[in-house]
Amino acid sequence: MTTPKRNPFDPARRERLLCAVAVGVAVAAGLFSAAVGAGLVARWVESQRWDPFDSADLAHLRDAAIAQGFSDAGRVERIREFERSLREEYFYRGRFARWGGWMLLGGVGVFLGSAKWAADCRRRAPAPAHAGEAPSDGRRAARAARWAVALIGLALAAALAAVAAGALGG
Repeated sequence: MTTPKRNPFDPARRERLLCAVAVGVAVAAGLFSAAVGAGLVARWVESQRWDPFDSADLAHLRDAAIAQGFSDAGRVERIREFERSLREEYFYRGRFARWGGWMLLGGVGVFLGSAKWAADCRRRAPAPAHAGEAPSDGRRAARAARWAVALIGLALAAALAAVAAGALGG
């Protein structure tokens, strides 16, 4: 007696595997997006305290060069090198923020797509109505929705009238 071989192309097995892949991609994209977002926020907080044009070291070098009348060529070269490094850091931070923004956008897009895919995998077929239950015609829900929209419209109109009266000094 031989045991039947498992079909590697079994649709149910394939569906379970694709659902597991969707969940894994969603988790990885979510973690990636969280890490990129945290890095961008940390870099932004740091950049709020850093001003390349208000460097104490650069001011000290400039003051010493001014005091000597720019006669020391080595000191002038150190000032230029220091200013160049500050400019490089400044433009690097801008590139970092731009690339980080695109990476965050891509990561969130992949996360949302794979989360939707995973949610679709887990969706169940609706249960049939029990015998003896009358199907709902939806008229009652439509009437309630119309009243809700009308009340929200009235509230908005009253709020706009109050704002207009306050703006006109009335």
